[in-house]
Amino acid sequence: MSNICMSCLKDPFLRQQLAGKVDAGVPCEYCEQGNPAAPLFEVAWECDRVIDAHFEPTHEAMAVVIYDRTPAGADLEETLRRLDVVPEGALGELKECVESLWFDRDSTEWKYGDDEDPWFDRKRDMSAPVSRAWNAMEESLLEEARHLNPKAQGVLDEVLGELTWDRTEDGKHVVAEAGPGSPVVRLFRARVFQSDDELQEALSRPEDLLGTPAPGIGKANRMNARGQPAFYGATHPQIAIAEVRPPVGSKVAVAAFDIVRPLRLLDLRSLARIQLDSTLSLFDPRSIDRAQRRDFLRVLSQLMVVPVMPDHEHRGYVITQVIADYLATHPRAAVDGIVYPSVQAKDPSGASFGDNVVLFPRASRVRPASPGSTASAYLWEHEEDGPGRRFEPQIWFNDAPKEQTSRPSFPTGTPADALATRRPVALELVRDQIEIHEILDVAVATYPERVRVRVPEGRR
Repeated sequence: MSNICMSCLKDPFLRQQLAGKVDAGVPCEYCEQGNPAAPLFEVAWECDRVIDAHFEPTHEAMAVVIYDRTPAGADLEETLRRLDVVPEGALGELKECVESLWFDRDSTEWKYGDDEDPWFDRKRDMSAPVSRAWNAMEESLLEEARHLNPKAQGVLDEVLGELTWDRTEDGKHVVAEAGPGSPVVRLFRARVFQSDDELQEALSRPEDLLGTPAPGIGKANRMNARGQPAFYGATHPQIAIAEVRPPVGSKVAVAAFDIVRPLRLLDLRSLARIQLDSTLSLFDPRSIDRAQRRDFLRVLSQLMVVPVMPDHEHRGYVITQVIADYLATHPRAAVDGIVYPSVQAKDPSGASFGDNVVLFPRASRVRPASPGSTASAYLWEHEEDGPGRRFEPQIWFNDAPKEQTSRPSFPTGTPADALATRRPVALELVRDQIEIHEILDVAVATYPERVRVRVPEGRR
């Protein structure tokens, strides 16, 4: 049996793990120092465990067996070389030790079949254990308890609790900055109107009726429960319009809002590109949990933006609402909202030309109009000499006298006043950037699939 010293082992975690196996009376066979060594067989055990956890055999794939294609990845010796555990001179013997572990003397069978040269590649998806826990959490939320659910809390902590430290392959944070000095400084919000009276009222109170719905009023959506304030916007006006799915003949008011303070937004696309910490050894058992979490976050980033059919909104929204609540209240994540690609608006190539942004309650408050100020809105301009008119929406703002502007936005002591104190202003209406869009038609992109009709023989 060959022996190797800790100086010849390249992996720091493995050196720490095998330090207790060193025998002072056994010298290393791979260096000239004569250092006390541990059996190379111990290293083989660890390598076998890592291959089991992080790699999958590729030599039995259909393309290899039937079409004699080269397997993906590498053979055992090259796989061990890529693990970078032992010096080159020890690779051959390490390979033999690992192969000896794969032979079952009782059954006389090999772990990876009779193939003498198995190949391995890194597993593409290790999300299964986390997916099972997540599915159990969903069932618990739907069938047992929506609030104060310890099972949900534990799974959410495991999956989302460490977002602050996650990085993509290019070293970027998954939580991005928005607001002054950042790439995202302005958002657009759309609202559908099916009558001129409602539109005119909204234009006369644009901060209130084109911005975030007041607490207790808004309907349930993907990221908020009924009555919970949330700002749903987009980085492009056309995306904002597409997301509200207006019917033909309606009018859509699109208002621009500047982000007036720094906000932290979780980019769902970044979740699909999270990488393991490069300093974490594959021999460290924690690498398995983190790889499983990484792969599940890739799945979750897609589930979060899948369109929810109207008949399934109750069930589909429960999970995303719970995720939003968790992110909004988590002390370390401190996320103010989520940014994600639109599935409703795409350019001719099929790519999204902007993003959706949802701001959680604490980051959704729009700066109110000055206390005492009023606005008058008009939609139609009538001809001076005749019954005709043309659509020409306009707002006349009447700012309050200076002595009134210091008054509070809400009567002191009211629930709205207390809520405003807890929610500092994050958005400000850009008054001269309001547009009214009349919906003339709606284009629907489809992929047709003809239904094949089959009839029994003799009935044709």
